[in-house]
Amino acid sequence: MNSDSVVFFKQKDPDYIEGQKLLASIILSPEFQTIFNQTKGSIPARLDVDLSNGFNPCQQLSQKDLQASIAAGTLVRSMAHNMTVPQKVRGAIMDSITEFVATPDMSAQDAANAMADAAEAQK
Repeated sequence: MNSDSVVFFKQKDPDYIEGQKLLASIILSPEFQTIFNQTKGSIPARLDVDLSNGFNPCQQLSQKDLQASIAAGTLVRSMAHNMTVPQKVRGAIMDSITEFVATPDMSAQDAANAMADAAEAQK
């Protein structure tokens, strides 16, 4: 989250608080989730949005798989969304991935070793 967002969400002014609630209710409404995710090509944050009309087969399968993994207790949290590791470890891993992509002669094994070393150095 950028510093502007942190400042916005730390506001105590009742108008800001009401604005936050309104924004959240709009963003999480089924209508907004449908339009936004059809455009973006992802699945809604809400599990109660019907994907049978206007969502592509990949989105429909993704939602089905998500719901199955939740029901089975096998859902794995996303490192890409800062849900699994501290930010400094994620940053070290992402830097290693960037280096691998930008270095054509780096082997996958060397990249994996560099990533492990970078993550370990953050402990």
